[in-house]
Amino acid sequence: MPLHLQVKLLRVLQEKYIERIGSNRQIEVDIRIIAATHKNLEEMVLKGEFRQDLYYRLNVIPIKIPPLRERREDIKVLMDYILNKCSLKLNKNIKGFDEGVYEAFLNYHWPGNVRELENIIEYLVNIENGEFITYDKIPEKLKNKKQEGATIFDLKYHEKI
Repeated sequence: MPLHLQVKLLRVLQEKYIERIGSNRQIEVDIRIIAATHKNLEEMVLKGEFRQDLYYRLNVIPIKIPPLRERREDIKVLMDYILNKCSLKLNKNIKGFDEGVYEAFLNYHWPGNVRELENIIEYLVNIENGEFITYDKIPEKLKNKKQEGATIFDLKYHEKI
């Protein structure tokens, strides 16, 4: 958010009122902000890219949700959940994944996080005609035994793997 807009947001949070464009009447508001970012706001404050006072106003209850690649134990559970959800949505009777599919998913580095996982499983449910999703149907990028290096997405949005 540009600095000039951060000032306006901070004022609303502190003074608890807004004014409509073209009006001089103050409207009282009772708001709470839930904010999320993948950026390091503390570093941005030090660089002058984010207002320190707004950072402290927003950073009341910080919650860090680690990326999927740091939560390998969640992958199988999420796979099964998303498979059931997509199977119902697409009216398919897919019962599960072959073991090789689980292994490939566990070895992948998931730069797109849970959204990428959901999209891949929805794709697989769409193309699968049998009762189980098989290894031969998964995208090639998941078939590499060991993920090496980082993709362009990792370099832009995440720390290098």
